[in-house]
Amino acid sequence: MTSSASPFPFFDHSRHKLTVRNVDAVLDVLAFEGTEGLSELFNYRVEFTSTARDIAAEKMLGQDATFSLYSAPQQSPMRGFIPPPARQLRTLHGVVTGFKRLSGSVDEA
Repeated sequence: MTSSASPFPFFDHSRHKLTVRNVDAVLDVLAFEGTEGLSELFNYRVEFTSTARDIAAEKMLGQDATFSLYSAPQQSPMRGFIPPPARQLRTLHGVVTGFKRLSGSVDEA
């Protein structure tokens, strides 16, 4: 079976958190993929959106970053019941080694 879908799985971008040292802009995770192995360095590629239009590559590259993964939010079993917040599954700590602006839009402003 073949699919023309994006190679990235879909995630609720408000669920996961990406922060980069010395970058004050809010970074909303759109998609990600990663590889990990025993006795190997991990590698994650994170695609994000931001309302900040002036994030320079020089400001991102070489900076410490954290990428926190959260569980899917629970659906409320009954009206008026507030489900518990999403549980943090894990946080990855690393360094930004690549950055590329893919596109921009008027909607981001």
